[in-house]
Amino acid sequence: MEYEGKQVRGYNTIVYYENTIKNHIENSIGRMKIRFIKYKQLQDYFNDLEKNKSHPTAVNAKKVISATLQYALRCQYIYDNPLINVKLIPVNDESKEKEEKKKTITDEEFINLVNGVLSKSKYSRKGFEFNNKAYVVAMYISHYCGLHIGEAFALEKSDFDFVNETIKIGRELVYGGLRRKNYYTKDKLKSETSKATIVFPKPLQEVLKQWFEVNPHEIVICQEDGWYMSPSSFNARVSKVSHELGFYFHYHMLRHTFVTTLVKNGVSDVVTMKMMRHSQISTTMQIYTHPDLEDQRKAIQKAF
Repeated sequence: MEYEGKQVRGYNTIVYYENTIKNHIENSIGRMKIRFIKYKQLQDYFNDLEKNKSHPTAVNAKKVISATLQYALRCQYIYDNPLINVKLIPVNDESKEKEEKKKTITDEEFINLVNGVLSKSKYSRKGFEFNNKAYVVAMYISHYCGLHIGEAFALEKSDFDFVNETIKIGRELVYGGLRRKNYYTKDKLKSETSKATIVFPKPLQEVLKQWFEVNPHEIVICQEDGWYMSPSSFNARVSKVSHELGFYFHYHMLRHTFVTTLVKNGVSDVVTMKMMRHSQISTTMQIYTHPDLEDQRKAIQKAF
């Protein structure tokens, strides 16, 4: 299936799209001509994924097919989007679906997760203390600054200015489909506003100063050999720990939590947009804020 995105999506996202197409789309619904794909075929396809694969697989496939159909609409290959009414229905795991809708992490969960990663659990291996500490530093960086995982894992010590309390963000790690030894960084980010110098708070300064005493290498998030770490290994390690602790976690939740924290503490929309490095306020407000019932209650009490 044709899909859109090589101009506006990062390399790692493109690899993820291509793997999803190869593994779950091209030999099934991907064989159909796009103008013949209707709601019924799509719903049956996703029901089959939910039954025989997993709910996360269905979610990923829907993202790719959605991008494809939206592109087809703009090109007038089709004139309506049959995906609009398609529902993803987890077979026997409603609790897991609820977890996967979670977008933010509480302070208590974050601290428990940090301690869990550092602790000697059944998921730790002998000699991996350095790696675990690097994982935790990566978590703190995005907890306090809202970076994407590829941006955080590409940082070098020279990007940090402790005098002016700033971080220069100008590259991302390219790792999708590559062996760790072949990882590299590129300076073309998702948008022009993604490149920026942002302020980082004193608690993160203390974390970094302690880490720099332990880590002699220029790459900040690295293995003990000084080379880049695998974000995939990070996700596997930390997801296991969060599961053991009883809650769902993925790295991007730190970015969601960061912007939600800014908004809840009264930071203006414009400043929040700048700190998130978005080009439009609408992106910041619509995608990255998740007001709960307590937020709504406070708003209505303040208004009336």
